[in-house]
Amino acid sequence: MKERRSNPVCISYLVLLIWCVSACANQSLGRDIEYSDQVNTFAWSPQRLPVFPANRPEPKSMAQFDTKYSSELARWHDASLETLPDNADVRHQGCLVGWFERVRLDHRQFYSMRNGRDVALVMGIGAVMANTNIDRFVTFDLYQENVRNVHTDEWLEVFHEPKFFGEGLVLVPTYASAALLGHWLQEYPLFDTVGDWGSRCFRTFLVGGPPVIVLQQLTGGSRPGEQTYGSDWRPFQDDNGVSGHAFVGAIPFLSAAYMTEQPLLRNTLFVASALPALSRVNDEAHFASQAILGWSLAFVAARAVQGSELQWKHAQLAATTLDGLPQIALQVSY
Repeated sequence: MKERRSNPVCISYLVLLIWCVSACANQSLGRDIEYSDQVNTFAWSPQRLPVFPANRPEPKSMAQFDTKYSSELARWHDASLETLPDNADVRHQGCLVGWFERVRLDHRQFYSMRNGRDVALVMGIGAVMANTNIDRFVTFDLYQENVRNVHTDEWLEVFHEPKFFGEGLVLVPTYASAALLGHWLQEYPLFDTVGDWGSRCFRTFLVGGPPVIVLQQLTGGSRPGEQTYGSDWRPFQDDNGVSGHAFVGAIPFLSAAYMTEQPLLRNTLFVASALPALSRVNDEAHFASQAILGWSLAFVAARAVQGSELQWKHAQLAATTLDGLPQIALQVSY
């Protein structure tokens, strides 16, 4: 059997991903509108004083916040005035508390009615493919005969190498390390973006990982040539009904795609996110339905994380002073 030449192609994929994440550093995740008014036009609750996002510098006026005005603010109460939680509130809650709060919001987004409907639809399509001849036709007759076998070994190598991005034991610690690096060096735009990307990837894995494991057991599908029943769903008979490599491998590309507003770059990353799933079909390591399910769960999980990011950054309220007078600042991102 011919030995695979993995290093050059694998390095090319890594360079492409790093370039895409770097390009995201130049993109704005949202335009901000700031509005402020005298504090006596708002009702304020003392336990909500004051909250500022950690990825933005604290206003210099906060250091001169007059305790007199603080006591005046404390007399105003209105339960309808809310501030969104932010993992940036490290001065009051600590970094980990805010981060876990964000993960909780990710799960709430993931287990929404919209995502439940989409997952059910994909599972239905996967069930039809896996339990009929469609899976075998797509995997063997359509792909193996018409794509893989008609090209040279160089094309085979190109479609094999994205498997690297599905190696969870390597990639998941990388995501966590990138998130920590971005937290420590957040004053540098590039490292701040890399940290945001690492945090998104890690949270996407935390949100989508458990459903992948559960569905792998519930479907019980087998790999090509491993069992006589093939991709048929037989609960708890095997654990390959959902491709873990397709799930893990799509995460870095999907997370980067949601960080940019450039349509061409975003669409390129979306297409690239399917390459690890394609590599599993190319290597006859999974049936087509199993690769599709793995990628789909990664997409839904990444979309949930993006949803919580948008909800998190939608509005921020803060107390400050301007010209010696207490102010309320409202910042809206859209």
